[in-house]
Amino acid sequence: MTLPNYVGPAAMGIKLGVVRPGTDLMRMVLTALHQVHADGWLDSGDILCITESVLARSQNNYVSIEHIAEQVQAAFNLKPRSRIAVVFPILSRNRFAPILQAIARATQGGRVLLLLNYPCDEMGNPLMDQQWLHDQRWGLDKTLPAAAVPSYQHPLTGIDYIDLYRSLISEQGASAQILLTNGVGALSKAKADGIIVADVHRRLRTQALIKELGLESINLSELCTEQSPEWGLLGSNLAPGEEFKVTERIPEGLSKQMQKTLSARVARRVQMKLAPRDASGWSQELKETVDERFQRDIEVMVYGDGGYKDPTSGIYELADPTPIFGCTPALREGLRTGVKFKYLADYYHLEGKSDEEIMALVGESKAALSEQEDASAEGTTPRNLGHVVATLADLVSGSADAGTPLVLVKGFSG
Repeated sequence: MTLPNYVGPAAMGIKLGVVRPGTDLMRMVLTALHQVHADGWLDSGDILCITESVLARSQNNYVSIEHIAEQVQAAFNLKPRSRIAVVFPILSRNRFAPILQAIARATQGGRVLLLLNYPCDEMGNPLMDQQWLHDQRWGLDKTLPAAAVPSYQHPLTGIDYIDLYRSLISEQGASAQILLTNGVGALSKAKADGIIVADVHRRLRTQALIKELGLESINLSELCTEQSPEWGLLGSNLAPGEEFKVTERIPEGLSKQMQKTLSARVARRVQMKLAPRDASGWSQELKETVDERFQRDIEVMVYGDGGYKDPTSGIYELADPTPIFGCTPALREGLRTGVKFKYLADYYHLEGKSDEEIMALVGESKAALSEQEDASAEGTTPRNLGHVVATLADLVSGSADAGTPLVLVKGFSG
């Protein structure tokens, strides 16, 4: 059934069940849609959104930390005790920390120069006490050794990311040099055997600045491209791997029960789940299948993080390189535009129009709107329709996973 005329745009999470590596996700989604269609909730014009996580999982699109290290070694032809510079990574335990481990391992006992943006990374995650920085009267153009900055715990995760990143490098047998900077000039004297640009949305700009220094670099999208041709390591997430027994020596002097407990311990190999492969092709196939089976002309997208910035913490949630990893063509370029209803209501009220006349005039304004140049469009900045829908879907499904990786969005138009 179509939405009643008293309901505006809406999004509904659809439960799918457990998606494993090798799951036929297309079949699973179509099975769910049979019920949606039978209940009268599937209409032409709907947008069907599936989170990138389950598509990548169904594709078994994982890569081990060991393999990432091999990719880094091959990219720069690294020898033992090499030096790698890593530029402007985000502060993240599940997004970047495992990648840093792999990079440090690739140096084979060498050195990692880590450049971190301050006072925050590009997502708004704070690296330091900003009041302390303000009190120094330094501005943001200095290059600071990490040791010059007081220890600081992230207000939400409680982690000191400088300490964490230094520890991860050391655990892989490499030495760490960490500089806080908002420029790339420190690379000029680094004599690095390879430079990896690790920021997400500003990566191409960062690479251009490095090239102006006469240096070459790669970014994360250029690693592990065999497994993820479009995105490489961008958009990857920490995932558990196979279990293996811990082999370190059991300390002496422990009780038999404790010795037994420790000897039975297992650990999990760290691996990364990559972004899905050919998400646009998958989206188009689902669209065509839905049209054939249900006679409904829908659009489909594979979405990642939404473009949401938390107003309290100031953290931008879009750690993925894009809100949309793939979609049907109609969602790529369309803009969601509109008139400012409250402005027009006030305007026509002052002209003495009735409620019915105001509603009719607003409808006419929407139909006639071609450019947002007059006052009625103020506050209604055109936005990419797909990005708006992806953000809505991400908020519905939630990073904590509400068990609804499939989201049906109704009532949106370009």
